[in-house]
Amino acid sequence: MTKFTNILICLFCFQALAVGQITLDECIKKARENYPLIKQFDLIEQSKSYNLAAVNKNWLPHVSLSGKASWQSDVTEFPERFLSMLENLGITDVSFPSRDQYNVSLNLSQTIWDGGITATQKKMATVNAEINKEQTEVNLYALYSQINQLYFNVLSLTEQLKQNQLFIEELERNYKTIESYVVNGIALRSDLDNVKVSILDAKQRKTEMQSFQKSGLAVLSAFIGQKVDSSETLVKPEHVAINSNLENRPEMKLLSAQNRQFEIQTKMLYTKGMPRIALFATGAVGNPGLNMFKSGFTPFFIGGVNLFWNFGGLYTKQDEKRNLVNLQKNTEIQKEVFLFNTHQKTTQKNAEVEKLTELLKQDDEIIALRVRIKNASAAKVENGTITVSEYLRDVTHENIARQVKTLHEINLIQTISQLRIENGEMSR
Repeated sequence: MTKFTNILICLFCFQALAVGQITLDECIKKARENYPLIKQFDLIEQSKSYNLAAVNKNWLPHVSLSGKASWQSDVTEFPERFLSMLENLGITDVSFPSRDQYNVSLNLSQTIWDGGITATQKKMATVNAEINKEQTEVNLYALYSQINQLYFNVLSLTEQLKQNQLFIEELERNYKTIESYVVNGIALRSDLDNVKVSILDAKQRKTEMQSFQKSGLAVLSAFIGQKVDSSETLVKPEHVAINSNLENRPEMKLLSAQNRQFEIQTKMLYTKGMPRIALFATGAVGNPGLNMFKSGFTPFFIGGVNLFWNFGGLYTKQDEKRNLVNLQKNTEIQKEVFLFNTHQKTTQKNAEVEKLTELLKQDDEIIALRVRIKNASAAKVENGTITVSEYLRDVTHENIARQVKTLHEINLIQTISQLRIENGEMSR
């Protein structure tokens, strides 16, 4: 039971520690969710829904109400000779429309074939929304590099503070040792003062780095929308294999969406030249009605099939098609430029990774040598063959070597993380 209790306590402690940790991927995800631009996706989706709903209404019956009142200088009448013939036949009640005429009509039109224009417009509304989304993704993707830079700036300061604290502790131990040397006459009081100055210098650097760290954490907190204070640990990312997947970059998806847009626009050129067929019906009241020889307001109805075919689009079709081909070629050029620039960046980053990896190997060797030199200097101070100032110089050189290694480690991981971003490995 005691063993089981200890296991539970360990698990609880581990869980408590884990709560205070945050990873780079989590920071990027939270920054994306917290960035104001993310709200644009909802607006794009709403706009897409409105556009599709508007296009679908093309198939609804179109109803219109029209009215007309007019006066005309002349109306249709029979010739006098024809009127005389009618009078001879006993027909005398022939009437003609008056010069003031009135008409009120209700018109109904139902499209039964539109040449594919509605289907093409729906595809255009969808691809336009996709383009807007991918453009927003491009803008958001730039945020990833900012978070990467900010995260590793804070992480670098954290690691340097650890090394600085170890340096201070070592100097304080040396202070006590040299203090005994002063008592025994091996060292001078000025030597002790030199150690004290080194301690104060190190504490000043600590204060400066803590201030920069606090500022960096405040900015990071603002980006991710979550309080991150100095007590929380930024998890140092692991070294991972880098896989190039540029097709995942939003820039590539944006260019692909633009190409699809050009394809749909090309189809629209053909649909513009197709005929439209619709059923129509008109109910009206007019004076005169359909029978122009019957005076007074008369209701009437007209129904049938309407064919509309506009050939005007044929004049500009080839020019518009050539323009779309040019736009597609321009998109391909943009794609080549993007791939070229990205290749240059990744080549530089890969070279930097190789350089930092080699430097880290040399750092270990340098630190080992610096430790040996420092230990030898400590023995020489005790024997009185070198001064305390010379010993402090070797202690400082060892600390600098460790600080340099820390910076190389952080720079290596940061470069690898930036390579992941450049290669499109960061998920949305």
